[in-house]
Amino acid sequence: MFWLAIVYIGAIAPLGMARLALLALRGEPTSYWEVFHYARSPGTAIALFFLNLLITLPLLCLGIVPGIVYAFAAGFAPYLIVDRGLGALEAIQGSIELFRSSWGALLLLWLAIIGLTFILSNVPVIGSFAMMLIQSAALGIAYLQLTGQTVGGLDDAGLPRNAAA
Repeated sequence: MFWLAIVYIGAIAPLGMARLALLALRGEPTSYWEVFHYARSPGTAIALFFLNLLITLPLLCLGIVPGIVYAFAAGFAPYLIVDRGLGALEAIQGSIELFRSSWGALLLLWLAIIGLTFILSNVPVIGSFAMMLIQSAALGIAYLQLTGQTVGGLDDAGLPRNAAA
């Protein structure tokens, strides 16, 4: 039972965090309960979880680098499911295309996220929660920029839309 609960939470949490990040970045009202938004209809979340598992494990057996690159490339799949309502396979394919469009900058983003993870992992309890929020927000901002959307009420230069020039 415990492992089923872990798989269930591990499947719905990434989509919930993506939903929370996108709502917050767009300036829409939200709450932390958004993390459990997909708890009642977890089909796509569970499909994404197992598809990622089935793709990542063989790649890791080939070598750690292919598995890690795939994990980076598939990182936008939860955002595509939340934002566009795609299925798991289509979201993975779309995520890989987004990654290909700007892979250099995204690898630097992932290196920064990994560095922050090592730093925040030394902060008891709150460090891992803060890291989840930072990672979701960073990937959310990158997703919005790669798909031509803007963050909240900001323009492309990061200034409020109605601000005097």
